[in-house]
Amino acid sequence: MGQRVDYATNVQLGFIAGKLRMGYVYEFPVVESYLLPGGIHEFTLTLNLFRLNERQTKDEVIMW
Repeated sequence: MGQRVDYATNVQLGFIAGKLRMGYVYEFPVVESYLLPGGIHEFTLTLNLFRLNERQTKDEVIMW
């Protein structure tokens, strides 16, 4: 769950499987806004061609 101060709240969900990453975000305004007239749906699909989503060293951080 996320929050943009005085703008919108969102719920996020996703997963990583090998070289594939998929995600979904639903964002809804917390106040009346002309920029967000209603809820927003966002979908992401990423295919990493050159490397698996695995750490190469124990200190490396994998960003989703």
